[in-house]
Amino acid sequence: MAVMKHYHRYFLMSLFSFFYYLGAFAQCLPAPGAVAANAHTIYYAGGSCTFYDSLCNPLLTVPPSEAIWSCAPAKARWALVNPLSGGYYEFPNYTNQTQQIDVRAYLQPMWQSDTIFNELVLLTGINSSARLMFRPSQILSIKNFDGSKTFTEGIDYTIDGNNITQLSNKISETYAAQAGSGLWNTQHSSWTNITYIPDRSDWGGNGLFGFRGDQLPNTMAKLQQQQPLVIQALGMSLTAGLNVSGFAGDPNNFTPNAPYMHSYIELFGEALRRHFGTPVTVYNSSCGGKTAAWADQYCQAMVNPNQPDLVIIDMGMNDIWGTSNSSFKTSIQNCIQKIKAGCPQAEFILLGNMLPDITGTGSPANGASKMYGFLEQLKSLESPGVICFDMTTASDTIYRRKGAIHCTANALHPNDYLARWYAQGLSALFITGDPVPNTGKTYYVNTSGSNGDGLSIATAWTTLSKVNQAVLLPGDTVLFEGGKTFTGNIELDQNDGNDPNRPVYFSSYGIGKAIIKTTVQNKCGFQATNTQGITLRNLEFQGPGPGNQAGKDGVLFYTTLPTGYLSNIYIEEVIVSNFGYCGIRFYSDYSPNVKAGFKDVVIDRCEVFQCRENGIVTIGYDDQNTTSYQHYNIQVKNTRVHHITGYASNQHKGSGIVLSQADSVLIERCEVFETGLGNTACGGPGGIWVYSANNVTIQFCESHHNSSGGAGGCDGLGFDLDGGTSNSVIQYCYSHDNDGPGFLLGNFWGARPWKNNVVRYNISINDARTNNSPVTLFTAPGTVWEELDFYHNTVYVSPSAANNSPQFSAFQMTDFGNSMNGVACFNNIFQTTGGIPLLNIPEVFTPQKPAFFGNLYWSSGAPFSLRYGVLCNSLEQFRNAGTLCEKIGSLAVGLEADPLLQAIQSPAPTLFPYPNDSLGIARLPVNSPCVNGGLNLPNIFGLWPGEQDFWGTTIPQNGGYDVGAFEYKTGPIVGVNQFEQSASSKISVIHNPSND
Repeated sequence: MAVMKHYHRYFLMSLFSFFYYLGAFAQCLPAPGAVAANAHTIYYAGGSCTFYDSLCNPLLTVPPSEAIWSCAPAKARWALVNPLSGGYYEFPNYTNQTQQIDVRAYLQPMWQSDTIFNELVLLTGINSSARLMFRPSQILSIKNFDGSKTFTEGIDYTIDGNNITQLSNKISETYAAQAGSGLWNTQHSSWTNITYIPDRSDWGGNGLFGFRGDQLPNTMAKLQQQQPLVIQALGMSLTAGLNVSGFAGDPNNFTPNAPYMHSYIELFGEALRRHFGTPVTVYNSSCGGKTAAWADQYCQAMVNPNQPDLVIIDMGMNDIWGTSNSSFKTSIQNCIQKIKAGCPQAEFILLGNMLPDITGTGSPANGASKMYGFLEQLKSLESPGVICFDMTTASDTIYRRKGAIHCTANALHPNDYLARWYAQGLSALFITGDPVPNTGKTYYVNTSGSNGDGLSIATAWTTLSKVNQAVLLPGDTVLFEGGKTFTGNIELDQNDGNDPNRPVYFSSYGIGKAIIKTTVQNKCGFQATNTQGITLRNLEFQGPGPGNQAGKDGVLFYTTLPTGYLSNIYIEEVIVSNFGYCGIRFYSDYSPNVKAGFKDVVIDRCEVFQCRENGIVTIGYDDQNTTSYQHYNIQVKNTRVHHITGYASNQHKGSGIVLSQADSVLIERCEVFETGLGNTACGGPGGIWVYSANNVTIQFCESHHNSSGGAGGCDGLGFDLDGGTSNSVIQYCYSHDNDGPGFLLGNFWGARPWKNNVVRYNISINDARTNNSPVTLFTAPGTVWEELDFYHNTVYVSPSAANNSPQFSAFQMTDFGNSMNGVACFNNIFQTTGGIPLLNIPEVFTPQKPAFFGNLYWSSGAPFSLRYGVLCNSLEQFRNAGTLCEKIGSLAVGLEADPLLQAIQSPAPTLFPYPNDSLGIARLPVNSPCVNGGLNLPNIFGLWPGEQDFWGTTIPQNGGYDVGAFEYKTGPIVGVNQFEQSASSKISVIHNPSND
């Protein structure tokens, strides 16, 4: 809630302490011979090892008996071996190679996905053979280890059932294996990748995996609420990733090679981030050669300082040589108790590990029975917040169908294939919302079928007309051949699906996305009318071109019903382009009689571009007297919208994401750019905005280079809470280089009341290139506009020859309507260059007392200048211009100083798809006056500012709040340079925590 109503609290203060932190960053000189304890497990060639924190305080000393293989404890900064001749050797180190995997495909559960991607087999020479996990109904590709060579049936191999036999030397020409560390190690270049459509008619193993999130309620709640989640793994070399293809650090036995996959721990974290949209940090404190007794001894040093929410304990493979069941249980039980003592919120997954390959070199003959014994001990430890994940039985099942040699890189470690089962099985503990149905019929559409009943690859439909003629029942699936183009469109009505609990599912099978190409002017790519329970996944919709079509969407969900919600619509990993109206639109017919709309809509990991009108839209009938909303619970996540052209019209055209008539909206981790180029009207367009909406959260998004268009056009904004928006927030967003405001906050004629909104911890760099100001407030005459909390934002703007507005400043209230009540600005940075005024508050608004407390003002290279009814040429004049201008009672607050913003550049760098913590600009150095220079908003104003700054650093740090969007933390910022996943990721992975 806006805090203006709490102004009486300002005058209840008996004491206000306001200070700057100007001390130098604490440094220490490590002992001679010490090396940085990087975020990796460290192998020590000999001698004892002592770890130190960033202040050179000793954290842990590991004796020589353990230091041959040792793990850096949490918060370690330095490591020193004694004697120095012992040396250092770090692993895992995933090298500088990017994972060359399709993360989405690699995370699809192999027990239920429509396609098996890159199943590995080991073929070692002519006439060697291997078994696939399932009988293939269609082979899609067979390739070498890095995908650079494709093999041909009948020449290089034959398939008989689920057996493949090698015919030519071509398949095994890169096979290599070598002895090392008592094991026989299959090199990564040895594997053959097989992608196929599975026939699971003889499979009964789905019960091996399933949901257990209800037994880990704290973790499940954080995932569902999209709160930051910390996962800590404590395990062995298997857990660290030894023998997955991306693992480096053991060059005597393994050389990393394509596809450079990371460990199952990292893949598990990525699966949770992708499904729930939760920021996930993974600490992997795992070390080769260790037993459960080691975990018992060192778990507190490894785990507790990181305060994890979920701990994965993965021990046992090194215990099979002598640890008794009772000793194993005692060690794990002690470990849980020690971690719980320091981390009472922690929950646990106890991992019953894969069976060793008892026929392989280096495994004891009783290894399988030992592992099953350990599994029973782990199950006996299950309790509230503690569960056992059984990879023991799962691996046994997989080996029996496929053979252990095809699943393991040596007798003790999984290859990439089996490591994926670990990640997928762990993910299934929490993920239940996958809308993939398994109760209806599956129809295939391809280019080679007989156009028969569509129920098999051989009898597949070959035209979209067949899809449209069919009545699709709840739970049915339609799969299009990946990489192929199907001309036409898809149309559904109330007779198709219409059951939110059993959705109809459209996707691609095989390799790549199927393309639905619409070539006519009067058809959408996909249209569903008055129906619900629809999933579109992994498809591409192409239109005839925005210049060749008008009024037709790429994907349209449309209703004419008088009341009710149509629910459960998922659009995931879909590309939409070249349509004459919107890319994706949810449309309640624009009539006062149509009150129905859409509910529980998720648009995730999509891309929309080259559409004529707008990118992603929800809309319905609305006027100033409307009190309800047609749409409810709309989410747009991890999505990119760009090059939405707009066109000449008397109404604005060419916005990216614009949602209206919606209650409970989430827009997060999206990027919008290059929109509105053809617009010729005011009132829009813009990057990401909402109107006639309630309870909206826009967060972790980037909006940039959006255009106001040609002659007569205005706006081209970054973000906007527009007419009739209430109870909403924009936070942790990045706006730059837009023609119009970075943040527009206003109400238009005929809109509902605009009230009770928050804008916090955002960054605007050089917005307002042609009109308005980076932060622009406005209201139309005769409308209600009240209560804005604008705090901890960083606004930087330099001159633009194209912006001649007399109100051009860092922050403006627009003299249009004359009533904007409850404006409150706290702890923001307002920096201008070239003489641009800092604020522009017209005299008409000063009786409403817009409040400014604790902000920093800096006019670089020019005198201080702002308008608050009157021109103010100093901060002192500003304090005298109004009762709520940088003074609390008689106490002067606010700063006039250079904030020392780092690395500001023009144009500003693009951030998406990388996470906020990788943004290098607009940070503060330790000697910035902003550090600890902010007001304590909770204590003074009763205003809760959230839990983090723009970069994800917990607030406050060092005893006080900073000014602007950056909270300075002693030492590296959390997550910086730890982004190791694919470009779409937001998961921070730390193999062993080493930075304070």
